[in-house]
Amino acid sequence: MEYPDATKYNNISGGYAFGCHVAEVEVDIKTGQVKVSNIWAVHDVGQPINRLALEGQLQGGIAQGYGWAVMEHLKHNEKGKVANACFLDYQIPTAADIPKIDVDFADSFEWSTGFGAKSIGECATNPTAPAILNAIYNAVGIRFKELPITAEKMLKALKEKNSDTEVRG
Repeated sequence: MEYPDATKYNNISGGYAFGCHVAEVEVDIKTGQVKVSNIWAVHDVGQPINRLALEGQLQGGIAQGYGWAVMEHLKHNEKGKVANACFLDYQIPTAADIPKIDVDFADSFEWSTGFGAKSIGECATNPTAPAILNAIYNAVGIRFKELPITAEKMLKALKEKNSDTEVRG
């Protein structure tokens, strides 16, 4: 990597982390229920210092991204105040909800950091919801642009898709 000048300005980070997630889903077209059965992730984290900790960080980030995709919905009332501010109303995934997760690393060496490592924080969470949404699209041919994907949203989208097909067909 070359910096634009000797001051190393215009670079947020010396080392950029990259990752890719793929999800496998099952969609029950009668109930609208989406079941995420597997998530695979590969990340370039530079030179891993502690693989077990990295795996845990990835699995935790993937669990958070899974929650965003299929469960978590922060609701606001007409005045903008959070309407579901407790865990009775704001659902987050438990260990029993999380699908099977397989992680791997594409080792490299990042010269701009002390030990050749890169970060893994947001990089673990951000690709998960898009991977799940793409798997849903692959399964039923419907693109969703708002999270979470609930059974109600799925049923409504399936009904709209079927009525569009009948009208065109």
